Amino acid sequence: MILTSWNCRGLASKPKKLALKDWISNSNLDVILLQETLGKASEIEPMLKSLLPGWVFIAMDASGHLGGLAIGYKERRVKIINHWGLKNVLGMEVLSPDFPFPITIVNVYGPCQGKDSFWEELM
Repeated sequence: MILTSWNCRGLASKPKKLALKDWISNSNLDVILLQETLGKASEIEPMLKSLLPGWVFIAMDASGHLGGLAIGYKERRVKIINHWGLKNVLGMEVLSPDFPFPITIVNVYGPCQGKDSFWEELM
């Protein structure tokens, strides 16, 4: 399973969407973690799915200091068992033919200031 993470700093611009599409289409990625999607999950999920056929996305709304999170995975390579979201955290448990056991993937986006208290609260 090949996984990558990208702080996209928003997905509204057409050049950014095309860059993401080209990057993912020309790689062997199975899972992508996106931070700072800067949008609502109800808009981000279908936009990403239409941009990347064969991929499924789960997302969390941007709000306050949380810039929004998303996790995408190839349907033919990864089977999702469960997913969840907490403040600043989006996670999922998956099955992959590369591993004989479930894998937990966690996407975290924390604030620039107050990192110590953020990590203490998160743990």
